[in-house]
Amino acid sequence: MVHLWLVTLPKSDISEEELIGNIRHGISNTSVGALGRLLPFEMPEFSVGSLDILMGLSDDLKKIDVSIEVIFKLIFYLITLSMLIFILVN
Repeated sequence: MVHLWLVTLPKSDISEEELIGNIRHGISNTSVGALGRLLPFEMPEFSVGSLDILMGLSDDLKKIDVSIEVIFKLIFYLITLSMLIFILVN
């Protein structure tokens, strides 16, 4: 079984390299240090309001998904109905 940990840390006065070195040193003597390795992950800078916009778009996408599903079910129903009418007439 694979375990992945994502840890976020607040900005501090020390450099990123020094912070990563401190964390590596801190976990090297534990069972966690023997099981894996620490890899930094660069987070992109988001402008103020980006998360709000993404959440709004996510909500809109859910609504649009339901609408499109209803439309396709209606189209399928109409095609099936027209095929049945065509079979019955002929």
